[in-house]
Amino acid sequence: MRPGSTAWKGERYSELQELLWEELDLDDRYDELQRKLDFVNETIQYSLDMAKNAKGIFLERVIVLLITLELMVSLLHMGVVEGTVTAVQDAVSGVTSQFAGAEAPERR
Repeated sequence: MRPGSTAWKGERYSELQELLWEELDLDDRYDELQRKLDFVNETIQYSLDMAKNAKGIFLERVIVLLITLELMVSLLHMGVVEGTVTAVQDAVSGVTSQFAGAEAPERR
């Protein structure tokens, strides 16, 4: 069924619709428009997926940093790590250097 077919229920109008569709080559135009709309839809869906992935990666890095900080505070609190404080500081600086390359996703 063609778009707008419900408006052309009468036999007289149906014949006119067929004539107009053939004369104006609307079948090909309609198919081309539908193809372009499908492409735009796929592009938008891809962009949304990429934005979600970028936000997820940023959140994962924040979680790793928070866990590292929690471990460092726990070890310092226990007093077990007088000699290990330097190693923990090096680990934290390594993680924070990874954050230097990560940008926060844009807020909407």
